Amino acid sequence: MFLTRLSGSAVLFATLFLLALLPSGCSFTVIPPPLPVHPAPVFLLDHGGHASLVLPADEGMVRYSYGDWEWYALGRTGAAEGSRALIGPNPAGLSRKMLFVSPTEEAIRRALPFETEHIFLILAEGESVVRLRDRLEAIFLENRQTLHHNPDLGIDFVRHPEPYSLSHNSNTVVAGWLRELGAEVRGSGPFSSWTIQRDR
Repeated sequence: MFLTRLSGSAVLFATLFLLALLPSGCSFTVIPPPLPVHPAPVFLLDHGGHASLVLPADEGMVRYSYGDWEWYALGRTGAAEGSRALIGPNPAGLSRKMLFVSPTEEAIRRALPFETEHIFLILAEGESVVRLRDRLEAIFLENRQTLHHNPDLGIDFVRHPEPYSLSHNSNTVVAGWLRELGAEVRGSGPFSSWTIQRDR
């Protein structure tokens, strides 16, 4: 394969060149669902490049995220690995981390051992939240034979059946999850810059 013969710096340069050709709008705007009858708190986490989602669980909260398997789950974060992750398609991972905390921004921020630039609270219909959580749990359990613990992040990963690529990354996947909860999400791009529009 051509990419395997390039040095890490050459691959990185090629990737940055490709990104320069993309539209400049690498941002996402979320319009929350209409006022739910049975509201449940959902937290959108913007980590300054990628995103994740925190949903209520039976005890506390549970954080889910999606990413490139080698880069995110295995922690291989060299220039070549990062470039291949962007170009893709590559094997992907689904992460799950239980957070035994109250549903507040401050509690969630304290419970995570890594940087979170922004945390947004979104109220969604309780049934939709349970349905999304059950679907993600099913993916996690169906792939538990691939379980990998990343000690640096303190997170468990399993393989996700949908491959990771420039057009199918952590941000576009989280956008899809939010749409399942009834939110409208506008924008696209490989890197995240999230905002919430409260007024419809």
